[in-house]
Amino acid sequence: MPALRQPVKRRRRFWIIWAIVAVFAVAAVVDWRRPPWQQASVRAYERTVLVTYRRVVKPITSSFVLCRFRPTCSHYSLQAVRWHGFPVGIWMTTKRLFRCLPWVAPGTLDPVPPPRPRRAPL
Repeated sequence: MPALRQPVKRRRRFWIIWAIVAVFAVAAVVDWRRPPWQQASVRAYERTVLVTYRRVVKPITSSFVLCRFRPTCSHYSLQAVRWHGFPVGIWMTTKRLFRCLPWVAPGTLDPVPPPRPRRAPL
């Protein structure tokens, strides 16, 4: 009899996982609709990803990795996320990382573009 109950457990697990993902997706969308300085995802990104990078990864890689841009990519990412919000800031950071190529001169100035003013809702 336990073999017959196994598909029921799998279906139940699928729906539980789906519900959890849906809750997180709704929470993310609600968070991203707020201004960047009020987004919980921006604060979480600063506290987890950037702090971990600066304390763990940067000391290990600093002897053989040289940032070609000014400001550095971690500072650019922090500023982009703070100014533009989490989804746009992460997209800008990803584009910047893909622009880092061997023929880019070290010290190239590449600041974060200022945010466009938001239009008032009609």
